Amino acid sequence: MVHMVPPEFWRWVIGKVREQYAEMMFVGEIYDVSLYDTYLRYGGFDYLYDKVSLYDALMAVLCHGAPASVITSAWQAVAPWRSQMLSFLENHDELRVASPQCCGDPFKALPAMVVAATISTGPVMVYAGQEL
Repeated sequence: MVHMVPPEFWRWVIGKVREQYAEMMFVGEIYDVSLYDTYLRYGGFDYLYDKVSLYDALMAVLCHGAPASVITSAWQAVAPWRSQMLSFLENHDELRVASPQCCGDPFKALPAMVVAATISTGPVMVYAGQEL
C-alpha cells in the first residue's frame, strides 16, 4: 500500500537503496490508478501490481460471470504504464483460484493466466504453487 506513504519518501529511500544495490527492483501496490504515474515516475518504483484493473477484471470473469469484455477496459485503464504493471492471479491478500469461493478448480484459471502473462510486456507473478 505504497500510496499511504508520500512519494517523496519513496523517492528518497529507493534512491538510497539503489546507491548500494543498483539491481534492486521495487514493486508497489496502489489502489488508485490516478496515482500510478506519480509513484512510478517520481517515487521511483519499477513496477506496480495490476490489482485494480487486470486482476479485478480477471476475477470478475472467472468467479462472478462477468463478460470477457471487462478485460479490455482494464487493459486500457493502465495503457500509459502497461509495461510497468505486474500481472498476477494470486497473492497473499487474495483467494486462491482453486478455492471453492473462486473457481473451485485450478484448471479453470488457465485462460486467465494466459491473459495475465501475455497482455503486456510487464512481469507476471507466479505465486506459491501455481506452477504446479
